[in-house]
Amino acid sequence: MKTKVCKSRTLALEIRLRRVGFAVFEGPSRLLDWGIRRWPAAANPTATIALRIDPLLSLYSPSMVVLKHVGHARVAMPRKRVIDAVRKRLIARPIAVHMVKIDEVRQAFYQSGNRNKYEIAAAIAQLFPELRRKLPPKRKAYQPERYNAVIFDAVALALTHRLRYEACIPPTNMEDS
Repeated sequence: MKTKVCKSRTLALEIRLRRVGFAVFEGPSRLLDWGIRRWPAAANPTATIALRIDPLLSLYSPSMVVLKHVGHARVAMPRKRVIDAVRKRLIARPIAVHMVKIDEVRQAFYQSGNRNKYEIAAAIAQLFPELRRKLPPKRKAYQPERYNAVIFDAVALALTHRLRYEACIPPTNMEDS
């Protein structure tokens, strides 16, 4: 029987206007690192994000980067410009770039009964115990999103990509048993 072996390294980026959450996976389910890179409000996000992402690319040498696909809504245009700047930066490197729609993330987690961002984050914290201390408390409708939520959004992007697109490719040099 052949088993799937996935040696690829995936970097998932959840890009916001003042910060980017990241998660690095080795293979299909080994979480190597996670965190947040931020910059001041006065800084130009399109120019600054390269300074924040380049060290991650150099340190982890990912074979693929997963980004969130942002629609064409007028409200999303500043964020879309930042994501496009990241994509252009990645084209110069031998890294595959995959875009995941927010609806795909919701659908992937909805199938397991997780209906909102907090439930998705809680499910991720159960999958990866090392993230439990970063799990933000459930927020009220009038509260802003918690700072650490971008980490869970980045992990959700990577997991959705793995579920939807099966990033692992069976090796060709293994013999049938």
